[in-house]
Amino acid sequence: AGQDPESFPGMAHLLEHLMFSGSRYVPDGEFDRLLEEAGGVSNAWTDHDWTTYQVTAPREALDLVLFLEAERIATFAGALDQARIDRAVQVIEQERFGQTNGGLAAQFNQLLYPPEHPYRRRVLGSGAALKGATVDDVVAFYARWMVPQNVQVVVGGNVSRIEVEKRVGHWFGGLGSTANQDTPLPGTQSHDASNGERSREYGERWWSTGNTSVPTLYAVWPTVVRGDPREPALDLLADAWAESLQEVAPAGMTVRVWTQNRKLGGVFVAELRSEDGSLRGMDRWLDRQRKRFLQEVSNWGPSDLDRVRAKRTLRLSRDLVDLEQRVGVLAECLSWSGMSEAGREKGCMGIDMARIADVELEHA
Repeated sequence: AGQDPESFPGMAHLLEHLMFSGSRYVPDGEFDRLLEEAGGVSNAWTDHDWTTYQVTAPREALDLVLFLEAERIATFAGALDQARIDRAVQVIEQERFGQTNGGLAAQFNQLLYPPEHPYRRRVLGSGAALKGATVDDVVAFYARWMVPQNVQVVVGGNVSRIEVEKRVGHWFGGLGSTANQDTPLPGTQSHDASNGERSREYGERWWSTGNTSVPTLYAVWPTVVRGDPREPALDLLADAWAESLQEVAPAGMTVRVWTQNRKLGGVFVAELRSEDGSLRGMDRWLDRQRKRFLQEVSNWGPSDLDRVRAKRTLRLSRDLVDLEQRVGVLAECLSWSGMSEAGREKGCMGIDMARIADVELEHA
């Protein structure tokens, strides 16, 4: 969605929906029907950096799944018509109507980033703009971004590497090639939230929301992009601060701290959920705890850092236990690193683990 045309905000999400609306050899409705008959299910979602299509199916359906994915990439445009676009826009309008306050992620982005930043664009876009989208508009966006060079195919399960490579080559090898379209938007370097000048202008943001079942307070700080050398230190600090807050949190208060780092920006988030229904004074309490924690970190010794580092490494290792988690970790790692042969499962996880191992006290 970060690459949506200015005239059509929400185009990437619209295309996600339309990719299920039929192609040359798989008419509308047949994609899901064929999968379900084979015992499979599908899902998809769009954020500012990627659109992800996920299929879970028995091993015996591997060829069917690869055929369906390759076929819609290759022939989607030729089967598209205006009626399908109009129906998809109506579905998205219903989706937008059911999303409270545009979603928390959208609120984060609106508060943290300047107006020109791609992350300020709402993934669901503008209903008024999308209602004007034509077949030519959608096909132009599809032709720019749905190219073979932009596709990461990750297969996990009780299958052999040799078998998967053979079948992927069979179904995807003939898609043709075009110039790599995965290019940054003009001026994206200026969007790095770690830039000192911009961090002073767009500092931390606080807000609470009463639209969830439990009143919640968020404190959000802009940080660094994915792959920045400072990213692992922020991950360790988030883990350590969460542990510290949990030790002193008032009764009835649930605490979470996490980081998220993406192509064009990152955030460091503290979340307080009040089971007793009151957030009064919790912003000041959290700020006091932040200052206390930073003082503690300034007095850390090597053993303190080793303890936090060991916990983070264990968490990364646990991500490899669940198959769906493992596939997601690998896909994300390949996408960010651009690795091929060296970027297989152990290599990708090894990169993050090595970066954590390299964190020194001065980084924290």
